[in-house]
Amino acid sequence: MKHLSAGLIASALVLFAITPPPVRAELNPQTESPHPFRYDVSEEVTLSGTVTSVLAKPAPGMIMGTHALLTTPSGSLDISLGNAALSGRDAIDLQAGQPIEVIGVKKIIRHQEVFLARVLKANGHTYQIRSEHGFLAGKPGRATTSARKGDLL
Repeated sequence: MKHLSAGLIASALVLFAITPPPVRAELNPQTESPHPFRYDVSEEVTLSGTVTSVLAKPAPGMIMGTHALLTTPSGSLDISLGNAALSGRDAIDLQAGQPIEVIGVKKIIRHQEVFLARVLKANGHTYQIRSEHGFLAGKPGRATTSARKGDLL
């Protein structure tokens, strides 16, 4: 019995000695963020473009929620609108071919560039999608009257 346990311990030590330590994967900032949904208001940009299509449900590979595909002078971009409603009371009215302005942060999520929208301006209305900390608003409807007149939220 002593020889058996000594042999098992020796085998375990040899196996431990020859097994390489786990390699820590280095993140490539061009492919993925260590915190892809962390929202930093200091990284916000404003984009203007034309809506190519609107998706009430995400296509395979997209993050959950409503999306608008936007064509800008620098190319196409997936705009994440979170849980924004596209129908019903105070729904966001988006149509293909419509010009919009969106404020948010670009992220790389699942190896795809996604724009996390915080504010959407369309058809003379301003919609609050996320808070300044990136938390999704309830069902984003039209913002307050002062915001509709062009004031900042």
